Amino acid sequence: MCVNLGQPIPDKLANPPQIADSIYFYLEAYFELDTERSKSMGTERIPFSRIVNYAKHVGLSHSECNDLISIIRLVDNGMIKYYNEKEK
Repeated sequence: MCVNLGQPIPDKLANPPQIADSIYFYLEAYFELDTERSKSMGTERIPFSRIVNYAKHVGLSHSECNDLISIIRLVDNGMIKYYNEKEK
């Protein structure tokens, strides 16, 4: 759109941050698991069982599953805090 309007492309779009492959897996998992949460009574945590099922689905080991749970919980807690503050 900027090009069509003769304006420069914003730096954030022209030079987006690079995401390491190891982080990209968890980001992709988070966005997929985000669709599994209940939003009927506000933003709720992603269910533990959904995280474990996802880990099994993608073939993670027990140790990798524990890492996934920890990382998803960390990101999820931050997002819930963000959503709650936004609703105020």
